[in-house]
Amino acid sequence: MESFFEIAAVILSLYTIVAICLLMSYVFFKKPRLKIALTHFLTVCVLLAVMIGSYVVIGERRNAAEAAQKQAERDARPTANLTADMTHALSAQQPSDADPVVVAAIADLASQRLSTKDKEQYLPAIKAYFIYYHANLAPKKQPEIILGTEFDSQRRTVELR
Repeated sequence: MESFFEIAAVILSLYTIVAICLLMSYVFFKKPRLKIALTHFLTVCVLLAVMIGSYVVIGERRNAAEAAQKQAERDARPTANLTADMTHALSAQQPSDADPVVVAAIADLASQRLSTKDKEQYLPAIKAYFIYYHANLAPKKQPEIILGTEFDSQRRTVELR
């Protein structure tokens, strides 16, 4: 399709030159009629508008198809699996009461893709576990103020991938 538009652009540019020459010959020499020169010039304008409009429509269709394909690829990516221990800890326990291994596994979920259902149900609890783990159990401890922002940043990058 691109080659069609390139060929049409070359033909349209040659026709534009002819139309401008007809218009200029009327202005300088009063040879051809003004009506013929203006008709050719308006024809060039209409053809140019049609060509640009069709190029835009084709480009929008192509962009929509690519966006749908990217969304389908995003949706097809695997999501993190929550174990029974994780779901029990997320729904019933505070981070300080849970097993440190489970807390570490839940904190690691911040950098993994979650299903929509799990995201809606457990994301605030996962954030609390992430903050608790990195503030208290991780080898490199960080302040809780920074960890909330870091969690949000990790979640944004995971969702964009």
